[in-house]
Amino acid sequence: MIKTEDLQLVKEVKEDNSEEALLELVERHSGLFYKTISQNLPFSKNSWDVVDEFVKRKELLFYEAVEAFDPERNIKFHTWLANKTRYLCLSQRSKLRDEPDFCEFDDAFGGETHLSPDSYLSKKEDVERILFVASKRCTPKALEIFEKKYFGGNNKSGLSFSEIAQEMEISPQAVQASHAKTLKVIKRAIKNESII
Repeated sequence: MIKTEDLQLVKEVKEDNSEEALLELVERHSGLFYKTISQNLPFSKNSWDVVDEFVKRKELLFYEAVEAFDPERNIKFHTWLANKTRYLCLSQRSKLRDEPDFCEFDDAFGGETHLSPDSYLSKKEDVERILFVASKRCTPKALEIFEKKYFGGNNKSGLSFSEIAQEMEISPQAVQASHAKTLKVIKRAIKNESII
């Protein structure tokens, strides 16, 4: 079966109002759409409503991108779609509130604790609730980094940023940035949803 070119699908949507052609474009480029959103919206609870709205309106946003697309400009449709989605995200960013800085740990972090078994179990449940909330709000890659940082490796303290970077074949800076964003999400979840 020969794959129809994007330009042909765009033409069918514009000239024949073909729903099948539009749905084919949506199926073909949804990954790019989601990736562009994730790269251009801040990683915060505030942005989840915007992302939900974009997902609900995905077909309409694709249709608007098709209608505005000009094949004479010598640009590929997927590039046009990514640019339109990026501009849409950037216009929404200005409407989102700034996030507070992620929590910084005090000097005693990582030291000995003197918890009773009952107290420890309740703290363990709190940690599990926090991780559950984080799992609903973080990308799978961000969660993987967070889990490796605190639960990975053979030692009790998890893996270092450079070890995670080497294992996942990404830069240590990307690992640190992802970790910081995940901490922001967790801090906000604790504050806004009274998890603990």
